[in-house]
Amino acid sequence: MLVAFGFISQIYCSSQYDNHTLIRLHPTSLEHQKSVTQFNDPLGEIEIMKESRGVNDTLDILVPPTRMNFVHEYANSNGLLLEEKQKNYGRILDVPDRHPRRRILNVFDIFSFNSHANMQEYLESTARRYPRLVRLQELGKSFQGRKMRLVKISAKPDANNPIIFIDAGIHGREWVAPAMALYLVHRLTTDPAALQKGGELDGVDWYILPLVNPDGYEYSRSSTSNRMWRKTRSKHSASRCYGVDGNRNYGYKWAVSGVSNDPCHKETYAGPKPFSEPETRMVRNIMMDNAKRMKLYVSLHSYGQYLVYPWGFTGDYLPKQWKKLDNMAKAVSDAVERAGGQPFKVLSAGKWYPAAGGSDDFAFGAAGVPYSYTMELTEGYEFTYPENLLKTILPQFYEGFKEFAGRIRAEFGNQRRKRVTLDECKSLRFCYEEMLHTLLDRDEASCIEDAAIGASTVTIFLKALREFCGDVVLSKERPTTDNPEEQETKPTIIIEAGQQGGTESVGLALYVIEQLVACEENDQMLQNVNWVILPCTNPDGQEYSRYSQIPWKKNLRPSDDQLSYGVDITRNFDVNWGSCTKIESGFSPIYPGVAPESENETIFIKNIIQKHKKWAKMYVSLKRDGHSIHYPYGYKRDPFHPSSLLRRVAGDITMRVNQRTGGVHLFINSSLFVYEGKPHCGHSVDYAFENGIPLSYEMRVFLGSDNKILSKFQPLPRGYDNSLRNGYLSGIREMYNVLTNEKKYGKIT
Repeated sequence: MLVAFGFISQIYCSSQYDNHTLIRLHPTSLEHQKSVTQFNDPLGEIEIMKESRGVNDTLDILVPPTRMNFVHEYANSNGLLLEEKQKNYGRILDVPDRHPRRRILNVFDIFSFNSHANMQEYLESTARRYPRLVRLQELGKSFQGRKMRLVKISAKPDANNPIIFIDAGIHGREWVAPAMALYLVHRLTTDPAALQKGGELDGVDWYILPLVNPDGYEYSRSSTSNRMWRKTRSKHSASRCYGVDGNRNYGYKWAVSGVSNDPCHKETYAGPKPFSEPETRMVRNIMMDNAKRMKLYVSLHSYGQYLVYPWGFTGDYLPKQWKKLDNMAKAVSDAVERAGGQPFKVLSAGKWYPAAGGSDDFAFGAAGVPYSYTMELTEGYEFTYPENLLKTILPQFYEGFKEFAGRIRAEFGNQRRKRVTLDECKSLRFCYEEMLHTLLDRDEASCIEDAAIGASTVTIFLKALREFCGDVVLSKERPTTDNPEEQETKPTIIIEAGQQGGTESVGLALYVIEQLVACEENDQMLQNVNWVILPCTNPDGQEYSRYSQIPWKKNLRPSDDQLSYGVDITRNFDVNWGSCTKIESGFSPIYPGVAPESENETIFIKNIIQKHKKWAKMYVSLKRDGHSIHYPYGYKRDPFHPSSLLRRVAGDITMRVNQRTGGVHLFINSSLFVYEGKPHCGHSVDYAFENGIPLSYEMRVFLGSDNKILSKFQPLPRGYDNSLRNGYLSGIREMYNVLTNEKKYGKIT
């Protein structure tokens, strides 16, 4: 075996950073933050190492001796805390590796800061070793003639899988970024778990460009004097200066903010025009050539431990999809932290500091890549991260990329289950679709496939909503959901179901929740109205009815003599309770109980009404065995004029349901008294109305023969006409319209 010892050559000349001081300026208020973002050296001698991204995040600058007074005066005049982090910064760059590693020829050290030439050798050998997995695409050459290759890693190249595109090293001095990109190539090709079901290569293709700026990278390696070089090494027109900041050179919102027009600016010269650099044109072409399949783009940088998303060109507003971008970034940060790494600071890039012409903005805004990020690796050590720590941090960051892959596969992968579709849902929210697939993966298929809805189904469903769609819905421990903001300045609609047991009304309540949460086009319904939905208010009666096949309508409270069971919840509210014909037999299906509010179920509903009655404008109690809507009163004939708001709204809801169902079943409206043909005392609809909720209704769903209605997350029985269910949903939408259409209905108080 031939063994050679490799050393990184050191050029011991007088470093241009001799006697420079690394200074950190600490903003501790928004006013200080403004001063930090406006910092500028009119002489151009101070190098900005890292911008501040907010209060308590430092601006790191490299200051020559001649500009120290200027910096101290600036800090004092603006009330900034100044920290001299490292004096004589050049000495750090001049320290050679005192413990050179033994290198066996033809063995590539993945945990090293390798040269561009070594990287190319490694990529070639990897492609030869794994020909079914790895392909190299020749992109062209850099400004100085260095080869640039795209690594394509795919278990099934012809499967049309979604693409994750990673690039690194657009800034020469950021050596950790190419090291991370090469580690991705290493793990994806050598780790057997990556090829397993659910692994990183399952249903996802990876395109990796390990070094976007090889000229700047090699220049930063050529001597300690050049270690902080950031830009490319191109030369334009008659300027005596070299280089363009590649991350200001992309053609989306080019040069509108955060750039320099001076070719001699060390940091942020945007170039003479968009895509003036061959390196940025290559990245652009990769994005545009694969735009239909590319679902994630990550540009690797250092330093600061940030994971940022568009927009970068402005901090004044966010993209419409910012919440999805933010959620995925936080999930990746959590994965890195679970692996023992430092969590990322997640935010919009423009909230850090506006900088136009970035690759992440181009990917998101021009190429249409739905998830686009800049990942600033490592915290501490600035751009001189110790090589011997790569073994620790690179595996930690890899866990974040595994999280990326899992989420991209779940949302876009071809190997996933058949895509979920919902009736009347034009744009399905990702969190909901992911929830359904995860429930099946957990063997909780009863939530999706059972023939009837049980109380456990409701619990599983609501807990899953809280887990996956927590930014849309708040699921409480008791079976209720409402708008998570709980802004009691918006009108509120209370919907409860299941007082009389059975599954029909519970299924409809869950269907309403599903449509509000799952369909992105219903966002306005969530933003303008608070929804308080109690999908299962009599779980005991529901379970008994489900398992016994007896149409049970009461709860299961035993009588004192233990001979009979159950109280009719619909007759147990404290509103004219006992005014109707007295019923003392617990065997009666309409037994009202020994006293008003004797039942836990009644108290639960009552408490919800009392809690929200100030802003509640509508209360709807869903019942089974019917196809109609009814308004107060139950205990007496209604005194309301046909033109009253209560009856008018009932008529509009009736019309909307009938329009949607096409008249297959005629939906009707009347008072509770007329519907039942006799007094009905202690009804929750009367209770809500008497307690100040102006629009209070009972909505009866599904004729007696249609006793198998299910929510969309369960299949409908064969031959069932789902127009009924969609008709009821139209009625619910009309309730929303009533509360938001002041021109037609006036302000409802």
